[in-house]
Amino acid sequence: MTPIAETESEYRYEWKYLVDQDEALKGLSKFQSYLQPELKYPNYTILNLYFDTFDLTSLQQKDGGDFKKTKYRLRTYSGSQFSQWKPEVKLKFGDRSRKSSGRFFSDTDLQTTIDQLRSPFDWPSPRQQFSDHEMRFPKLWVKYRRHAYTSWDRQVRVTFDDQLSGRRFCSSEPPETMAFSSNKTVFEVKHGPKAPYWLDQLKATLRPYRASFSKYAHLYHLSCHS
Repeated sequence: MTPIAETESEYRYEWKYLVDQDEALKGLSKFQSYLQPELKYPNYTILNLYFDTFDLTSLQQKDGGDFKKTKYRLRTYSGSQFSQWKPEVKLKFGDRSRKSSGRFFSDTDLQTTIDQLRSPFDWPSPRQQFSDHEMRFPKLWVKYRRHAYTSWDRQVRVTFDDQLSGRRFCSSEPPETMAFSSNKTVFEVKHGPKAPYWLDQLKATLRPYRASFSKYAHLYHLSCHS
């Protein structure tokens, strides 16, 4: 029986941009009156282990530009000293997304959980889950540093991720593949159904850098040639 998600976010809109870190900070400085660094963890590191089917369904959805996409991953944070992990299923419908998360577990159970999550019935079950009963296998480690900001009313979240790197799960001790050779960062704006007026101004500032970007897909392709 598929476990019910421990937590499930409502749909939110996501806008991604590829921009130099200096440009990201410059853009944010214009909106300091609306944004503040996240209180608990304004700067932290995220480590993900992405899972995919034998035929790389999630990768093909991204490469094919599908309107509907799914990602399956295990995630941990530097705030827990990378000792607590949780499974996540992320659903995307165009610019809208929603995440379903399972409960945290200790890294001492990591290998057991990785083996268990090969089964499609052991992931947290979101509402409106796609009809998908394929087994999934660990494919790629992805690691990056995140800088996070929220609006004062907590309706808008802005993040930029740098030092983005990855390595194939099947490789024993390969060098990590860096996503970018320059000072680029993945800048994301996330908000609910109703966006404040100033957010349109922020998006207009960043419009030239708008990108359809997947950390998993980008680093998976790079790792094939490293």
